[in-house]
Amino acid sequence: MVTRARISADSSRTGRKAPPGRTPICALLFLGLSTFHTVAEGQLAADKATARELAAAGIEDLQEGHAASAEKRLKKAQALYDAPVHLLYLARAQVELGKFVEASENYRLLSRSELGPDAPTAFVRAKLEGERELSALEPRLARLTIDVEPGDIDGLVVRVNGAKVNSAILSTARPSNPGPQEVEVLAPGYEPARLKLTLEEGTSERVNLVLVLRPDEASGASGSAAASKDSAEDSPADEGTSGSTGLILGLRIGGVLPAGELQVGTSMTDYFQPGVYGRAELGLRFARYLGVKGYFGLGALSPGEELEALSQAQDLSVLSNNKASVMDAGVALLATMDPRKLGGFGEVGLSILHQYQWSQTLSSSVAEFDDCKNVARYPGLAVRAGGGMNIPLTDFMTLVPNIDVQVGQLRKLASNYQCPSDISEPEALPPPAGELEKSIHYQIFLGAGVDFHLGDTWFQ
Repeated sequence: MVTRARISADSSRTGRKAPPGRTPICALLFLGLSTFHTVAEGQLAADKATARELAAAGIEDLQEGHAASAEKRLKKAQALYDAPVHLLYLARAQVELGKFVEASENYRLLSRSELGPDAPTAFVRAKLEGERELSALEPRLARLTIDVEPGDIDGLVVRVNGAKVNSAILSTARPSNPGPQEVEVLAPGYEPARLKLTLEEGTSERVNLVLVLRPDEASGASGSAAASKDSAEDSPADEGTSGSTGLILGLRIGGVLPAGELQVGTSMTDYFQPGVYGRAELGLRFARYLGVKGYFGLGALSPGEELEALSQAQDLSVLSNNKASVMDAGVALLATMDPRKLGGFGEVGLSILHQYQWSQTLSSSVAEFDDCKNVARYPGLAVRAGGGMNIPLTDFMTLVPNIDVQVGQLRKLASNYQCPSDISEPEALPPPAGELEKSIHYQIFLGAGVDFHLGDTWFQ
């Protein structure tokens, strides 16, 4: 009986109800975890839906050519939900923006994505496409090596395009985005050293920045920080890099040789012999290696045998002075290597105003009368092609030996005789005035000159 009573008492003690207002700890924990799980699932679903909408808008921006907006939206989508498709299109947007380094890192992150056997087909395809695009992008990365002298200074600060970088990258090829770069080095007690350059896709550049003590830090020390590329900068033909645009002012002088036929059966050299020729050019360079220019050229030629014979045929009492010239004006397209480096260029153009001219001035040796003039003009059109070398002299001037050839036709002879005195008009210059029997003639120029390169972005 006693045992049974104890059991009954224990049972009633175990099964008693909790006082009102109190919940067992296990129930609280169960309720809390259930609520957290429900809220977390709802939040994750909302994030996925938002990421999906952001990614769709970003992809649409990219397809419409708005790469900057696409990058912002795809970054937000990836931050909300990690998905291979987000990384693929984010990297593509960064490639369009020239951010090759950032794009390559996202491609690598994509390639490291672990996909299960039941992964969506879009994820698998995104990973494969990302690996192929990374292989194509890697050769386009530029690399920049920065050397600093002295390089063991405490407190040394290195900045590239305004962003601080770890000094451990010194003397190491650092993957970089192509385009303008500004390198700055600061150190306590030293003058700042700065350098601007432009990196081309797939190229490697090495720059050297020399820190110079401030005058108050070293007695007798003077000068400023010198920044140069690995090759010597004290040479006129330094290895600097030109910018993407610039103005060109060019001057040329040399010899010109007419050839071919004035008209069918009439040689150019019968009337126009070689002479001296000069040309002025003004152009705009764009897309780094392309340009367009306008030009105007004028040459003084020697009269040919037919012109001299015409002069000798005049009456002995009349003196004749013959002159021959050529004039060109037109436009040309230019393709050039970097003008700040030793290299070459080529151009092709159209001479819209292309004219040969002969003039004869008549005066008397025995009687006084006003001079008479007989002028004959041969206008036409010609195409021009040529090329030469760029030999840098200074940061803004290059020596340009060059040769070019013009090929064209002269349309007609326009003759104009003016004489205030009563003397007979001399024989007209053959061929007679009017339309010419068109034939091909050539004009060969061989000379040299200088180009002046102007504009803030020409030399970086």
